[in-house]
Amino acid sequence: AGHDGAPTALALAFAVPPGAWCAHWFAVRARRALAGSRGLAEFAGRVRPLLAAAVALFLCAPAVLLPAARLVLGERPYAAWGDLAA
Repeated sequence: AGHDGAPTALALAFAVPPGAWCAHWFAVRARRALAGSRGLAEFAGRVRPLLAAAVALFLCAPAVLLPAARLVLGERPYAAWGDLAA
């Protein structure tokens, strides 16, 4: 099987909407945290877990998006992952 970059490029294109959603989700909650904070330390304490959650949510996207891109391109979704086990 060829190892061209089409599935990866398609998965990256598919990753834009979840990335935008995660950024919006974080921004809305960070604004609320800023409004309720009395200082920088309190704000930072409220925002750190939100940032970690947004990053974790976005990092889960490739696990779904790459196999979906392979399906769209007519390939077996987990075909390349067998190479990792060898």
